[in-house]
Amino acid sequence: MNEYLQILKDLIWPIFYAFVLFFARKPLLSIAKAIEERIAQGAPIEAGATGIKIGSVPRPNGNEPAARVAVAKKVGAHSSPKPGTVYLVHSAQRNRSLDKPGYKFYSVRIYLDADTQEELDKVKRVVYYLHDTFRNPIVESQSLEDNFEHRTSVWGEFNIAAKVYFQDGQSIQLERYLNL
Repeated sequence: MNEYLQILKDLIWPIFYAFVLFFARKPLLSIAKAIEERIAQGAPIEAGATGIKIGSVPRPNGNEPAARVAVAKKVGAHSSPKPGTVYLVHSAQRNRSLDKPGYKFYSVRIYLDADTQEELDKVKRVVYYLHDTFRNPIVESQSLEDNFEHRTSVWGEFNIAAKVYFQDGQSIQLERYLNL
């Protein structure tokens, strides 16, 4: 009889853990997936005697090689015939009327600016490359009157890429981190 009690004592905790893992598998898998995504996005991870610590995901500033490669793949060639004369600019305003549960929305204006009006007058069109989660992530503007602006609503920060096409056939690529 004592043998059976000892076996039962030895098995009670493994059986308990098996039941907990079985009934809590969806939340546990969700947590594991979130951790995996944060690590994949570049969050530092530390393991020590006190446990495991996962740091915050670094905010992209457009200078990280991975971000630059992703943007370069979107816009194509790296030629810049007119560096430093035309700039990608944005403004963001909180728009509570667009909020959804868990998401704070902002109205965003993305447009070009230039050192001189003459430089801006040389622009023919701009193709904007927004985050892939947008319904239409690639949008084009040909309107010099409003500085080739594109207006949209966002709930998060991301890198914007733009390919600027000039009247003479040349083009440049621009990048900007859209912060709110």
